[in-house]
Amino acid sequence: MKKSCRENLKKSFNLNNGREVAESYAPQLISNLKSLIKYPDKMKQIVRIQGFVNSTKGFTNQPKSMNTVSILFIRMFGERSKHSRIAAIINTLPIISYNT
Repeated sequence: MKKSCRENLKKSFNLNNGREVAESYAPQLISNLKSLIKYPDKMKQIVRIQGFVNSTKGFTNQPKSMNTVSILFIRMFGERSKHSRIAAIINTLPIISYNT
């Protein structure tokens, strides 16, 4: 069953649930990336991954919840996918960002 990000980390989910949600988004991110690049094998570098983590005020592990995506990208694209990462806390996400 696909996890949804309509719930807040810490309030309804724990860190492992957050990792599962991030992992469920990774195939779509990779598909989007490949659709934008005519020849993905010629991609030189992934520069940055930016994630908005729906979490409560007291939750401070946003970067850890994004690690799953970073690891998957590195496994898929190797050295050229070593990147910087932004994991920002927000208390709600726009409806269009929900994983349905």
